[in-house]
Amino acid sequence: MCEFRVPFGCRAFCHCPLRVYIANNYEINLVIIEKDSSEQVNFSGSVLVVEDIPVHQLLIKKLLEKMGLQVRIAADGNEAIQKALSKSFDMIFMDIKMPCMNGYEATKALRKQGVTTPIIAVSAYAMKGDEKKCIEAGCDAYIPKPIDRRELLKIIGKYLPS
Repeated sequence: MCEFRVPFGCRAFCHCPLRVYIANNYEINLVIIEKDSSEQVNFSGSVLVVEDIPVHQLLIKKLLEKMGLQVRIAADGNEAIQKALSKSFDMIFMDIKMPCMNGYEATKALRKQGVTTPIIAVSAYAMKGDEKKCIEAGCDAYIPKPIDRRELLKIIGKYLPS
């Protein structure tokens, strides 16, 4: 295991080459990227990732780009609404806990504006009822953090061509 420090007081732990664990002062092991060469899938499409933590933005972006997707980033719900209303995306990955405007509010606002793009809730909240709350807010699917790559592939495959 190797450990290295990144800006903003975060620490990253690597179990190379299989896993990358990201930890910060508030949340631990939020993103897990598993490398499994037997599941090399290429999708096509443009996705918006709404995530407020820069390290998570980078990891999710790299994971999705390796799957063949074009990725744009929004740092909060307000920015997500602006980007989703100005450009068409094939899928939106929406973090739930964000400053300014959370993922529930942003999803509701997008649906109210007539956006029908599939919105996938991505949340560290893994309590009973959280998935239901995301679906009720207008999300099409829910994936908890840490992100399971196989589950992510299933969700993307449901909405995008490979």
